[in-house]
Amino acid sequence: MNILKSIILLSAFSVFAHQPQSTFIITNDAQFGTVIGFSDSSFNYDVNDTKRERQFCFVGNVNEVCAQIEQASFDMNGRYYQGSHDRIELLSCEVKVQDDYRLKDYIETTYNLSDDYGSDFTVTRKIETCLKN
Repeated sequence: MNILKSIILLSAFSVFAHQPQSTFIITNDAQFGTVIGFSDSSFNYDVNDTKRERQFCFVGNVNEVCAQIEQASFDMNGRYYQGSHDRIELLSCEVKVQDDYRLKDYIETTYNLSDDYGSDFTVTRKIETCLKN
């Protein structure tokens, strides 16, 4: 299964790297595996944030990541108002510039996830550059 996952990631890197907009976010968790794009939901969490450990990273320009998170939030909320059961409220998203030139800049984002069934989670994520193995 790891070989298949590696092939999918390699294919995604190659396809997106040759696109005019070559910045993209990768979402990963134990149940759904790897997804291209920012994706999160209140259904991914329990009270202790241990139901599924979601991980995020990005490839490309750090300055384009927040716009993609904003668009993903907008799209998810649009689905909510059309009948989906979960929504997201983006509270903040900013580039954190590193003072040390050896360190990469990263994104810090905070958002609230809620749903029709009473879940309400405020999540803060640090999204860094994806490591190439």
